[in-house]
Amino acid sequence: MSAAVDVVVVAFRSESVIGACLERAFAIPNVGKVVVVDNGDGASAVLARQMGAIAIEHVNSGFGSGQNAGVALTDAPYVLLLNPDALVEPDAIASGVRRLDAQPSVAAVQGVIVNRTTGALERSHGRPLGAVHLVGRAVGARRAMQSPLVRAAARRIPGLTDSVDRAPSVDTLTDSLAATAVVVRRAAFDAVGGFDERYFLYGEDIDLCR
Repeated sequence: MSAAVDVVVVAFRSESVIGACLERAFAIPNVGKVVVVDNGDGASAVLARQMGAIAIEHVNSGFGSGQNAGVALTDAPYVLLLNPDALVEPDAIASGVRRLDAQPSVAAVQGVIVNRTTGALERSHGRPLGAVHLVGRAVGARRAMQSPLVRAAARRIPGLTDSVDRAPSVDTLTDSLAATAVVVRRAAFDAVGGFDERYFLYGEDIDLCR
């Protein structure tokens, strides 16, 4: 059986966390190649090779550039773009692959992202950050969101629903996904030329989704 999904991890001095990341990656059902692109000092690449991953040392020209270099070494129909400090649920990745198989018009999928330190859900999908989000951060709206009344009111404000309901109860179409742990359809990724390498870090995932 051919591999359903390959994995690309872009690392930067990530040797303290990448081992746990790769253990989860290798546990993904029907996984193929696991590629580590080391944008740092090479230590992550050494560890990755010891664990059986393909590893390359790459001039640090940014996250997107590293992902593009890694994806070029893979050949499965789907690719998991993964941060080195992320711990995926292997069966969740398999579920995402099945979703892409079932809906050819969908280019990428992602599950809920949970902050390991706080246990809180991250805002990992939705509309690109706009003025209403920035104002909310400036006034400390996250604390206010703990109130059921405030959350109910925020759901009525266009552009804030994704900040309130960070774990949708059903599959949800969305404008953008964070590149923390996102499964992309290779054909779609290739069709747009991968990540725009003019972005060094941050914003490249929003641009890719657009």
